[in-house]
Amino acid sequence: MKHPSDTPRLVLPTAAELAGAPAPTNVDGISILPTLLGQQHKAHHDSLYFEIYEPYFQQAVVLGDWKGYRLGTEDPLQLYDLKTDLMEQHNVAVDHPDKVKQIESLMATEHTPSPHYDTPQHGGKAAKGKKQKEAASLQDLMDDKT
Repeated sequence: MKHPSDTPRLVLPTAAELAGAPAPTNVDGISILPTLLGQQHKAHHDSLYFEIYEPYFQQAVVLGDWKGYRLGTEDPLQLYDLKTDLMEQHNVAVDHPDKVKQIESLMATEHTPSPHYDTPQHGGKAAKGKKQKEAASLQDLMDDKT
């Protein structure tokens, strides 16, 4: 989900199928009703793209058995083979530059900057520092007894 306003593309196809109505044509979502009923899906996406803005910007793509993940839009991609490493403990990006390039291309294509949040090019220390600053500000608010 790119942004909370994208929720209709996740919910509407499923709700429409439950109601016996045609799916909306202006969303690219797929009904998850077959999954809920324990049935096989007839339609599926080749890849799934996720981005999260809080507590810091993150992107992820699941493409078959591969998962790419990064902080910021230009930080190095971490790549995991979910078939052999479901716990995502072994970053294999160095061994699969073709998959890294393919997933980075999907991230660039799917990302839409939000008018509500900053989209940093790099996450890492900057994101952690921002959260520490926010935590300090929250503590200051809690300590203020006025």
